Formats: sequence, structure tokens, C-alpha cells
Amino acid sequence: MLKIVFYFSHYNTFGHSIRVFSLVRGLKEYFGERIKILVLQSGKRQDLLPFAKYAKLHIVPHSMDKKGLFIEERQSIYNSLVLSGGMKDRLKERLKFIKQRIDEFKPTMFVTEYFPFGRELWSFQLPYILGYIKTKFPCQVVCSSGYINYSQGLYENIEKYYDYLFIHSPREFARGYSDYLHKKAAEILDVVFKDFSSKIKFTGFVFEDQCRISAEAIRGRYLNNKFKKLILVSRGGGIVNKKIILSSLGAARKNKDSFFLISCGPSTPGKELNQYRKISKSIPNLKLLKAINPVEFDCCLKAADLSVSMAGYNTVARLLYYKKKAVIIPYYTSEQRWRAEIAARNIGAEIINEKKLSPGLLEEKISLALQCTEKKMKVESSWFEGVSSTLEGIKCLIQK
Repeated sequence: MLKIVFYFSHYNTFGHSIRVFSLVRGLKEYFGERIKILVLQSGKRQDLLPFAKYAKLHIVPHSMDKKGLFIEERQSIYNSLVLSGGMKDRLKERLKFIKQRIDEFKPTMFVTEYFPFGRELWSFQLPYILGYIKTKFPCQVVCSSGYINYSQGLYENIEKYYDYLFIHSPREFARGYSDYLHKKAAEILDVVFKDFSSKIKFTGFVFEDQCRISAEAIRGRYLNNKFKKLILVSRGGGIVNKKIILSSLGAARKNKDSFFLISCGPSTPGKELNQYRKISKSIPNLKLLKAINPVEFDCCLKAADLSVSMAGYNTVARLLYYKKKAVIIPYYTSEQRWRAEIAARNIGAEIINEKKLSPGLLEEKISLALQCTEKKMKVESSWFEGVSSTLEGIKCLIQK
């Protein structure tokens, strides 16, 4: 019996979660009754992803305030745990919980999503967890990450604990990420590429087209013979970049020929959502939603004439796959700026610096992006084989 654990942490966004879910589903559909999967997730339960259909899910102790509520802002997590001295107690609680679940499950493979490349707040726990697993079980340790990043102790962790690393981006994009890092981090990543090349596999994006609703049905639902263009607006999980929603509301007010479908994000606070709803009441050419089911979101994106979004992993992979015209407002992180440039280079996406974003500038960029023709877009089908490529890699590891 193959018994795989997936361990990951998220900050109320879907980038890591959907990637893990897609791989879990793929493994279960391939191996059937020959596999058991345990998912250890740190962060809020995300009910839009039906993990229970394919695996046993446990929520690992994470960052909570004094009322027991999950802290949503990343900086607040540092403030509450590091500055208040609560890190030690939470780390002990977290390690105890993980060890108990591992002892019960007895894994043959342990997969860390994004670790050891990121999550600085929790990454120093890795030696304790992986060392424990390596000494107690005949278990392979594997990394599954959307991209390579620098974190403290990266080289040492890979050398000592990891049997294999799946990087879920096209190989040709990976090297460019170093351009967005400081010199020391870039140099260390270059050494990682060189020294561990035999156990690194670039799989392409983890993405499967799950659309079951036709583009015509989606467009008919929203355009209703009244509007010329369908514009889909999203800011991912909904915890940062409030200006994307506010600027889109302003752009919709000016662009009366287009219909704006706006997804605020599942983690959008109630007070903030009420503010958007109050503004949207006077704008007839839009529909404002707190969140859209991931599968239906793909269908809406496929049907849309243009996307307005940040540069999250899932969004950019889908923009490339559907060759979608886009305006991207990347978050300030290196990974988002890197992916925004990939989208600009390959599908002609327009990029706006989040600090300069305004309704007028957004409307201007929407007009420019709509002029991009598909002939200018350069996308390879091999970029989207992340699920099948990873499954093949895991099968090979099992046979060793």
C-alpha cells in the first residue's frame, strides 16, 4: 500500500492549495485503492476544494489571535508570533500535532509543498519533522513547489533530507526567477541547480482544464445581448490589494459597453465586502461576488474577453493556457513580478504597478490589452503537463 502525506501552508490564497489538490486527485484517480493520502494543511480550511473526496485532511495548528480566529494578514502573523514571543509555544504545538498524525499514518512518501524553498516563518521546523520521518520510517521525502525560491538553510535541507524535487514550472521560465532576487540568494539558487540537477524535475504547470460549462453559456448569462465584452476581475484569495476591486468598480462605471464579473476573494472581510457592494449598486454593468468556485472560475476565465488580476500561480497558468488577454497588477513579491513578466512576454499582458493603480489607468490598460491579437501569443502545450509529469516521476520513485 502506497501511503503519501502532503504537507503545506497557505495564507488564505489558493496557489498552494489548488496545486496540492490537483496532484492528490491525480494520484487517487491513478492508483485507486492502492493508495492512501493524508493532507496536513496549515491555514484556514478551504471548503471550495473537496479534499475529503480523495484524502484525509487535517488542519495543522496555525496563527490565531486571542479570540481563536485565524490571522489573515501576513505581517500580523509575524507580529503576533515573533514579536510577542508566541512562536516557541505554537511551534511545539504544531510539531506535536504533525508527529501524531505521521505516527498514525506511517507514510511511505512525505511531500512538502513549497518547503524548503519558502515559508520562512515555519521553514526552520523542517529539520525536526524530516529528521523524525527519516529515522522512524522507510520513507522518501519529496518537494513539490510551483517555483524555486531562496530560504535560509535551503542547500543543507535539500542535501540532507530530500530524495527528489518537482518544480511545477516550465524549465525555460525557472532560470529567469533569479533576476528578481538579491545577488546572494541568486548565487545560492544557481548552486542548487548545479549540485542537485540529478534530483530536480521541471514538470510544467500543474493545471488541468476542468471546464464543463461552455463559453457561450457563460457569455450568454452575463452579456445578455446588452454588452460587447466580458471582463473577469479577481484578486485571488482576497487578503491583499484592495485597489484592484475599487479600481475595477471605477473602470466599470466608465466602460459601459463591457460587463465586469468581479470576484473579491473568499477571504474578503465582511466589512470590506459590504463597502464594495454599496458602490456596485449604482453600476448596472457588473456582478460582484465574494468568490467563485475554482472550476467555475476557470470556465468564466475561458469565456472572458479579458482578465484583470494579480499574478498568482494558478491565474497566470490559466491565462497562458487559454491565451487570454490580460491586465495584471502583481503583488510586490519577486514571484508575482516574475510571473507577470512571463505573461507579458508570452501573451502580451499589460502590467500595472500596484502603487500606480487607479480606475483611469486600469481602463486605459484594458483598452490596450484588448487590442492584442492571438498571433502575437507564444504558448507551448508542454508547459501544462505538470500533473501527468509529476505522477510519472512519483511512479518512478516508487519503483526504486
